[in-house]
Amino acid sequence: MLIGGVKALDDWQSFPVVGVKQVSGFRPDEPIFWVLPDNSLYALFRDNGKSQRLFFSTSKDEGRTWDTPVISNFPNARSKLFSLATSHGYRVLVLNAHPKVNRRELYLAVSPDNKTFTRLAKLEIPSPAELPKEVASLKKKFSAGIASLQYPHVIEHDGYLYIAFSRNKLQTEVFRVKLTDIDALLKSKKN
Repeated sequence: MLIGGVKALDDWQSFPVVGVKQVSGFRPDEPIFWVLPDNSLYALFRDNGKSQRLFFSTSKDEGRTWDTPVISNFPNARSKLFSLATSHGYRVLVLNAHPKVNRRELYLAVSPDNKTFTRLAKLEIPSPAELPKEVASLKKKFSAGIASLQYPHVIEHDGYLYIAFSRNKLQTEVFRVKLTDIDALLKSKKN
């Protein structure tokens, strides 16, 4: 964690979060973090080890020290994730949450409390064979298929989440989801 840059561009302090061998079997990569209502920081880590799960940790001193990361029950296909607090009062997480299919599917998870994601939905992203007729002429550009959907990023605008991602590390696509559809997912009964 780097803290600083206020007094001068080169005035930074470095604080380690977790070492590669600190947690047995855990190979931390590409952490994301956000501020909780109590001003503590909450972090999620992808694991490049064999767990196929996310790890989490918290810091109560603005990132200077961190609790030892703990494995969660949340699946991840060893890929990058992105999270965003929405104007509707919940947090979303977009990631490849199905390890058996690796990066061929993207999922959206919802957390009403900024820490525990209680709903998960597969994003129905069109594959080359399913392109609407209005964009069928683009099919050649999709010729590599759906082998890899990755590096998600999300912004909120005018009642929608716009989810950008890379397909096969060759092209960038944008997919949108209505916030009201996510509201309904959050209110649905658990299966």
